[in-house]
Amino acid sequence: MELQKYADAHSHIQDFENVEQIVKESSESGINHIICNSTTFDYLPQSLLNLYPLIIPCIGLHPWYIHKEQIIDYQKMENILKLDERIQVGEIGLDFIKAKEKEDQKKQCEVFITQLQLAIKYNRSMSIHCVRASGEMLKIFKKQLKGQNYNAAIIMHSYGCPKEITGSLDKLYPNFYYSLCLNMKMEQLNYIDKNKLLFETDAPYQYNPKIVESEDQKSHPKFLIKLIQDCATYLNEPLLAQIVYSNFRRALKL
Repeated sequence: MELQKYADAHSHIQDFENVEQIVKESSESGINHIICNSTTFDYLPQSLLNLYPLIIPCIGLHPWYIHKEQIIDYQKMENILKLDERIQVGEIGLDFIKAKEKEDQKKQCEVFITQLQLAIKYNRSMSIHCVRASGEMLKIFKKQLKGQNYNAAIIMHSYGCPKEITGSLDKLYPNFYYSLCLNMKMEQLNYIDKNKLLFETDAPYQYNPKIVESEDQKSHPKFLIKLIQDCATYLNEPLLAQIVYSNFRRALKL
């Protein structure tokens, strides 16, 4: 009998000191794919792509690292996307807890839109960070996706938006996917379509000892398996792992 395969929809594997060991442990646990997101353009995802075939690398500027006076080299991001069609876009988005001033929020929106446009141009999937900005993000998606020849996945990372926003996103574009993390609330499973559902660890971040305890207090891709098992129990859906893995393969066109 073939062992169940798993896919971690969001991580920052490059932030571990022992990347090779983490990848080895993940693979041995049944993790078949790991999306690895950057936070700045200084990270070169193609290096991980060449070393570890199970990693799906992304390039993007995280909203935490955007400053209103910043000059951003978007050409560097575009050049990286041109290197290999397997490189995706992320982690990009909006965080209005981090940006409380209107000028800072405006800058975040500008940077997000430009990166979103690059993802559309090259038809790459996106990993989206959205904190206290769901209304503004929905407006941006409505405007930027309209009339575009784009069919890649938009993965809402560490998803926590309410049911109403989820419904609006589903109506807007068919390829939104909702990735739940180790700190998720089980109630979210009640309003997310199982065929749009993904799971992530955000490793090495978002450690949650209620799911799996770890001496170093860091998340790990292998913790994904226990998270999915817990969610399968909550939903009374024994095939959840298979459903979610199929969702991931469909989303990333694998």
